[in-house]
Amino acid sequence: MILAYVAGASACVSAPSRATPEALAGCYTGTDDLRYNSLQVLLKSDGTYYAELNGDIAQWGSATGTWHIEGDEVTFAPTGVEDAQPLPPHVDILRRGNVIALRLPGGKSPGPSGHFEPLKSKACDGVGWQGAHVGRKGAPLPLADGEYTFQHRFAEHPSMPSVPMHVRIRDGRIAVTNNMPSTPFPVGIVAEGLLLWNGRVGKWIIARTEADRDATEAGGCSDGPEVVDLEERVYWTC
Repeated sequence: MILAYVAGASACVSAPSRATPEALAGCYTGTDDLRYNSLQVLLKSDGTYYAELNGDIAQWGSATGTWHIEGDEVTFAPTGVEDAQPLPPHVDILRRGNVIALRLPGGKSPGPSGHFEPLKSKACDGVGWQGAHVGRKGAPLPLADGEYTFQHRFAEHPSMPSVPMHVRIRDGRIAVTNNMPSTPFPVGIVAEGLLLWNGRVGKWIIARTEADRDATEAGGCSDGPEVVDLEERVYWTC
């Protein structure tokens, strides 16, 4: 199995003598169509990783840990494994011109099915990572850190037009700001807290504490934490 990663240099530029963590960091995915398995790997620039192996018959496993470069190998040191081991101890670093590639030793997949199609680099947006929806440590959020525009909606009147909100996501926290005067909201930050997935209600929440992850009520006009829809980019209130 080969995981190809284009370093971004033009063809006339020679490849570096050694791969660097910065060059290898990124998100990758591959599939084994014969067994309906998929493998996703997130190599973070801080030297940590998160990986998922999704298989047929609802098999799923994830792992966190650290990774580093040893000569011509990327070595993995798992610190937490759930249900399955989705990565081998190491992968080989290949260099072909100005292309850096990774390959599992012997071409074997980490799962029981045999071989994967080549893993390909992809946008690191978190969409499709199951671990994000059950609060697994290290799983990427559906939205990367950054500044966004969300639309506000009322839970009791979801079709009623409302106001845009400025949303900042950073380091697992979210802040929602109203910049428009003469609206139902004061100008400034209207909500701020931890951005967590609550599996009991199946929604992303603006949490006060980690315990809100297990709140039995959230959003709407409940007493629980407020809800945000990260895919549709909606901030919900009563």
